[in-house]
Amino acid sequence: MVRISRSFIKGSIIYTAIGALPMASAILLVPFYMVGLSTADFGALSIYLAFSLLVQLLVTYSFDTSLYIHYHEFKNDKAKLSAFVSSAFVLMLLIAAGLSIIILPAGGSILGLIFKHQDIAFFPNGWLALGGGIFQAIFKVHSNLLQSREKPETFFWSNLFLFTGIV
Repeated sequence: MVRISRSFIKGSIIYTAIGALPMASAILLVPFYMVGLSTADFGALSIYLAFSLLVQLLVTYSFDTSLYIHYHEFKNDKAKLSAFVSSAFVLMLLIAAGLSIIILPAGGSILGLIFKHQDIAFFPNGWLALGGGIFQAIFKVHSNLLQSREKPETFFWSNLFLFTGIV
């Protein structure tokens, strides 16, 4: 019979409960959005959140998944592991810079083409959504790295910090 250690249970609880906090913030904030925002503003917020998620998807470039696989593949070769992790983060920053170079000047025009009958400004909220998507993409990969490295305490504090920042 295999025994499950206390540290495994503690880590699992932290990864599950605290990892869900940033996503739970959206659920916690909905009542405040519904009371404090007009229907048009709530719709615009939804568009900016969807845009932020699209940016997060593009910037992450599936490194959140591949980092887990490659971490265990390279964990005995610190030089390869270090090179892969740093290369992944550098590539994500380059993708973020490339997206920013394209989207910042063209974002207003793109919104104008998609939403012809609505007046949705890209500055400053689109810029904030772009920055938020980039930050969350890098944070997501960092969180997966912390899980792979079995660092539940650091994972706890970083996700709590993100949750506080969102709220």
